[in-house]
Amino acid sequence: MQNTAKSGKYVLSSATMALAAVIATSGIAQAQDQAGAKPNLLLGVGAMAAPVYEGSDDTEVSVLPLVIVDDLYGFNFQPVKLSYNLIDTQAANGSWSLRAGPSVAPSAARDQDDDGDLRGLGDVDTGVMAGGFVDAQLGPITLGIDAAQEVADGHEGAVVGLSLGTRVRLNEKLSFTPAVSTTWASDDYMQSFFGVTAAQAVTSNYTTFDANAGFKDVGAQAALQYGLSDKWSLTWSVSYTRLIGDAADSPIVRGPGGTRDQITGRIGVARGFTL
Repeated sequence: MQNTAKSGKYVLSSATMALAAVIATSGIAQAQDQAGAKPNLLLGVGAMAAPVYEGSDDTEVSVLPLVIVDDLYGFNFQPVKLSYNLIDTQAANGSWSLRAGPSVAPSAARDQDDDGDLRGLGDVDTGVMAGGFVDAQLGPITLGIDAAQEVADGHEGAVVGLSLGTRVRLNEKLSFTPAVSTTWASDDYMQSFFGVTAAQAVTSNYTTFDANAGFKDVGAQAALQYGLSDKWSLTWSVSYTRLIGDAADSPIVRGPGGTRDQITGRIGVARGFTL
């Protein structure tokens, strides 16, 4: 496996954004545990080691600002996704809650110059994903659904991400958040990232391949949140995603530069604010 430090076009997938929502909620909850009042803004910095592109066996390391907004005048912001709580309700005793509304985020993209294994495939441009979300909590269990369609000259596909997680408070300062996820993708998305057209087969090292709509991955993530003080928190997380279906069968993934097994690690430190 090769490690790189260049800046590519890595953008979080729909399922990863759903998982990020679980982690963000837990980070807010951890800060509340420490401070006694719920913050609605987390600011900090984080580092992420992730595949250079979906299906790659090369790793890219990035240092990124960390900004998480939770219900600030109804708006939320988790890594790269902006959403609004059109529905925001909960039981009087706190046993369940439901949030739902519209969302917008940059779409997944890929640059053939990011890796030699992509040469000849052309670029998949960044676009805009417009859709909606549902976050439901029943007791300790959190369910996330994130569905969106690309609408601005990107891959033109649709994705639906599902996640299921929980938060376990280990002690006053430490909590653990495990989650599982899966992603369904449309024909356009699958062909953009895993298909190989006849023209691409001529200019690349791959044979032609038609990638059809279906579930493209399943994954699991674990995160630890540690309260450094009443305002500062530290989060570590690692996620494993297994490509399945036509994504796993793609020559881009099965070739010498690809792998079905995708691992992402993150670490971040943030300060909570109540606005």
